[in-house]
Amino acid sequence: MVKMIFDRFSLKGKVAIVTGAGRGIGKGIALAFAEAGADLVCVARTVSQIEAIAAEVRSLGRKALAIRCDVRDGKQVEDMVRLARQEFGHIDILVNNAAEGTFTAAMEMSESGFEADLRASLTSVFVCSKAVAKLMLKQKTGSIINISSRESQMPSLGLACLWGSKSGGKLHHPDHGLGTGSLRSGKCYSAGLHLDRRQCRKAWATERHDCGCYSAEAHGHD
Repeated sequence: MVKMIFDRFSLKGKVAIVTGAGRGIGKGIALAFAEAGADLVCVARTVSQIEAIAAEVRSLGRKALAIRCDVRDGKQVEDMVRLARQEFGHIDILVNNAAEGTFTAAMEMSESGFEADLRASLTSVFVCSKAVAKLMLKQKTGSIINISSRESQMPSLGLACLWGSKSGGKLHHPDHGLGTGSLRSGKCYSAGLHLDRRQCRKAWATERHDCGCYSAEAHGHD
């Protein structure tokens, strides 16, 4: 029975790009995909982290390519997709996981800070999806998965930009074999989620909301 279940979720022969793959949610997704049989393109800004994840993927018997890329930069994303295609010949899955969020009250957040978070968490999804979709449309097959958040439907105080950025970024091309979808995550206690409960309680009580218990590292943007 267990084997039958795993067979239904087999990714054997598939190639997946995972952004923010160096740690947190992205790391977990990359390793789970490798266990399911996929070859991986591990993308993030910190080379040492994605090289370590790529090594773990190879230890599972799969191929892996580590590419340093700032997903906010369209040129870097285009180059990343080109290198991935050169290495594997095709791309079957894109996971838009990389994200960034500033934990602060909306009234204290600057316009430049809001736009920076929006570019990291929403514009990056559009940029990566568009670059990979060009190839997937030619293949007439492919899947794009956006890692969303419960904040997209249940906004929390102190996350002024995250709730909006996690609500968008989906491309639709159902008639060309391209599937898209979103997965909403809750709180993830990863290495990048620095949570000091006493500091949090104090921040909520004073309505300053700057305790820093949300970190971009949970999504592994770096």
